[in-house]
Amino acid sequence: MNLVTVQRGVERPGGTPGYLRANDLELFTLERRWHQNRRRESCIPPGIYDLEWHGSEKYQVSWALVGKGITHQKDPTADRDVILAHRANWAHQLLGCLAVGMTHTYLIDGGLGDGVPRFAVGNSGKALRLLKDVIGDGDGWHIEILAPPGWAGVP
Repeated sequence: MNLVTVQRGVERPGGTPGYLRANDLELFTLERRWHQNRRRESCIPPGIYDLEWHGSEKYQVSWALVGKGITHQKDPTADRDVILAHRANWAHQLLGCLAVGMTHTYLIDGGLGDGVPRFAVGNSGKALRLLKDVIGDGDGWHIEILAPPGWAGVP
């Protein structure tokens, strides 16, 4: 099985960091914190999902995570919908999605205008291009989200 893995780290005020591996490629991730799997607010529940190409005008290089009650298209009857791996730097830019970057870092304000450095992933666009070089459009690929040791959330 072609598998991308995300080992999630311990939550912090700026979001939930993680580490992504696809074959020999190693990248960094960031999600929102766990909020009981609420739509557009919570990080992704641990588990294995199919990857489907999503590339859109807003997110040219992106994939949807599908399975375990999550659909690619908007569906109010699904547990969650339109969860993407896409370009972003800060957790507040994510609506329940996964940001992929080259590093974990602190970047100034994230467009909030207050000049405060916030936990982030750096160089997300480059990271997504490298990931696309490995997994292409995601056809035949899966992604496994792994919870950190001692995680108290309910998948």
